[in-house]
Amino acid sequence: HPERMEMFAYDDKHAFSKPRREAAARWMTRWLLGRNDPVTEPEMKTYTPEQLRVTATGQVLKEYPQSLSVSQLNLQRAHALAIDRKNYWKSRSVPEAMKEIGELIGVRPNLQPPQVESRGVVQRGTYQIEKLVLQRPDEIPVPGLLFVPSGIEGKHPATLYLDGRGKATDANAGGEIEKRLARGEIVLSLDLRGFGETSDRKRNVVYYTREFRAGMWSLHLGQTLLGQRVEDALSGFQVLSNHAHVDARQIHLVGIERAGPVALHAAALQTGVASVSLRDSIRSWV
Repeated sequence: HPERMEMFAYDDKHAFSKPRREAAARWMTRWLLGRNDPVTEPEMKTYTPEQLRVTATGQVLKEYPQSLSVSQLNLQRAHALAIDRKNYWKSRSVPEAMKEIGELIGVRPNLQPPQVESRGVVQRGTYQIEKLVLQRPDEIPVPGLLFVPSGIEGKHPATLYLDGRGKATDANAGGEIEKRLARGEIVLSLDLRGFGETSDRKRNVVYYTREFRAGMWSLHLGQTLLGQRVEDALSGFQVLSNHAHVDARQIHLVGIERAGPVALHAAALQTGVASVSLRDSIRSWV
């Protein structure tokens, strides 16, 4: 029934303004009541904020000493969940718990290794930087930087570097990545989805966070944002494991800022991670 569709636009700010309300009412009158009556919204008197108050000051927490804020209620709930988690770990073996955690965040078992595309190599001093794109079927591309000491031979330790600020943040001269290279390590730094190259532009920041749109897309996809990022990280682990000069028994994980929880979950779900280092990341949800 295409005739029952109607599009209305009005050149004003984002809201359900009077012209939009009238258009919606006309459409519902036509198709729900079966009448083509003109609909005009009369001028309505609205109450002032002071008239709508149910307290003298408008501050409920000040008026009622026993009242609790949303933050306080959330904290109470968090403490209760902390007790539940302790009981959870007591009632399950570690493999059982890991399996359930993977299912909860939506990480699929037996992930296929990604296709790796090289986008060029740059020589910087005593090491090379290769620009990579990791691509899994039906997934967004994951940009990465692979740092390899020049003239490397044999097998070496490696680090999967996950930085919520972006993959190149610690790649400056004398930075943390260079320090690892000086110790003979190979480093793969990734922009997990929503970080670095794939982060939202500043003009698209909503509700004081760049995570809002990525979180909403994840909600519509029915997939957790954390789980998607963990899969990105596991793809990076696979790339390092298959590298000709990487000792697969010595792959370390680094998680910085927003990437901290990602590194923790990736290490929990991936066997063979040598160590996990977190920096400037959340320590507890409580």
